[in-house]
Amino acid sequence: MLKIYIPRLKAPVAEDKKMYVIGVEGMTCKNCMNIIESSIKTLDKDAEVGIDLLKKEVRVQTSRGPQEIRDVLENKGYDVISLIEQ
Repeated sequence: MLKIYIPRLKAPVAEDKKMYVIGVEGMTCKNCMNIIESSIKTLDKDAEVGIDLLKKEVRVQTSRGPQEIRDVLENKGYDVISLIEQ
Protein backbone atom coordinates (compact mmCIF):
# COMPACT_ATOMS: atom_id res chain seq x y z
CA MET A 1 0.00 0.00 0.00
CA LEU A 2 1.37 3.38 -1.00
CA LYS A 3 1.39 5.90 1.85
CA ILE A 4 1.59 9.62 1.24
CA TYR A 5 2.64 11.71 4.23
CA ILE A 6 1.06 15.13 4.53
CA PRO A 7 2.61 17.69 6.86
CA ARG A 8 0.23 19.24 9.40
CA LEU A 9 -2.01 16.16 9.53
CA LYS A 10 -1.49 13.24 11.85
CA ALA A 11 -1.89 10.23 9.56
CA PRO A 12 -0.88 9.18 6.04
CA VAL A 13 -3.56 9.49 3.38
CA ALA A 14 -5.39 6.17 3.18
CA GLU A 15 -6.21 4.74 -0.22
CA ASP A 16 -9.94 5.29 0.30
CA LYS A 17 -9.46 8.96 1.26
CA LYS A 18 -8.51 12.08 -0.63
CA MET A 19 -6.70 15.22 0.44
CA TYR A 20 -8.24 18.61 -0.30
CA VAL A 21 -6.74 22.06 0.19
CA ILE A 22 -9.55 24.59 0.55
CA GLY A 23 -9.28 28.37 0.45
CA VAL A 24 -11.88 29.77 2.83
CA GLU A 25 -12.85 33.42 3.34
CA GLY A 26 -14.49 34.47 6.58
CA MET A 27 -12.35 32.52 9.05
CA THR A 28 -11.18 34.98 11.69
CA CYS A 29 -10.82 33.20 15.02
CA LYS A 30 -10.61 29.99 17.02
CA ASN A 31 -14.41 29.74 17.04
CA CYS A 32 -14.41 29.73 13.23
CA MET A 33 -11.85 26.95 13.29
CA ASN A 34 -14.03 24.91 15.65
CA ILE A 35 -17.13 25.44 13.48
CA ILE A 36 -15.31 24.40 10.32
CA GLU A 37 -13.75 21.34 11.88
CA SER A 38 -16.99 20.15 13.52
CA SER A 39 -18.94 20.75 10.29
CA ILE A 40 -16.53 18.61 8.29
CA LYS A 41 -16.58 15.95 11.01
CA THR A 42 -20.38 15.74 10.69
CA LEU A 43 -19.79 14.55 7.11
CA ASP A 44 -16.95 12.19 7.98
CA LYS A 45 -16.19 11.47 11.63
CA ASP A 46 -12.79 10.06 10.62
CA ALA A 47 -11.75 13.12 8.61
CA GLU A 48 -8.43 14.76 9.46
CA VAL A 49 -8.70 18.56 9.42
CA GLY A 50 -5.88 21.11 9.54
CA ILE A 51 -6.63 24.84 9.55
CA ASP A 52 -4.31 27.80 8.97
CA LEU A 53 -6.07 31.08 9.78
CA LEU A 54 -3.29 33.27 8.38
CA LYS A 55 -3.34 31.53 5.00
CA LYS A 56 -7.14 31.15 5.12
CA GLU A 57 -6.57 27.51 4.27
CA VAL A 58 -8.21 24.27 5.37
CA ARG A 59 -6.64 20.89 4.63
CA VAL A 60 -8.98 17.94 4.77
CA GLN A 61 -8.26 14.23 4.43
CA THR A 62 -11.61 12.54 3.90
CA SER A 63 -13.53 9.90 2.02
CA ARG A 64 -16.24 12.45 1.14
CA GLY A 65 -16.45 14.37 -2.12
CA PRO A 66 -15.45 17.97 -2.79
CA GLN A 67 -18.99 19.22 -3.40
CA GLU A 68 -20.12 17.86 -0.02
CA ILE A 69 -17.28 19.70 1.70
CA ARG A 70 -18.02 22.92 -0.20
CA ASP A 71 -21.72 22.69 0.66
CA VAL A 72 -21.20 22.15 4.39
CA LEU A 73 -18.79 25.11 4.65
CA GLU A 74 -20.99 27.43 2.61
CA ASN A 75 -24.05 26.41 4.65
CA LYS A 76 -22.14 27.64 7.73
CA GLY A 77 -21.62 31.03 6.07
CA TYR A 78 -18.04 30.67 4.79
CA ASP A 79 -17.00 31.47 1.22
CA VAL A 80 -15.06 28.68 -0.46
CA ILE A 81 -12.73 30.47 -2.88
CA SER A 82 -10.78 27.39 -3.98
CA LEU A 83 -10.93 23.64 -3.50
CA ILE A 84 -8.04 21.61 -4.86
CA GLU A 85 -7.57 17.85 -4.65
CA GLN A 86 -3.99 16.83 -3.91
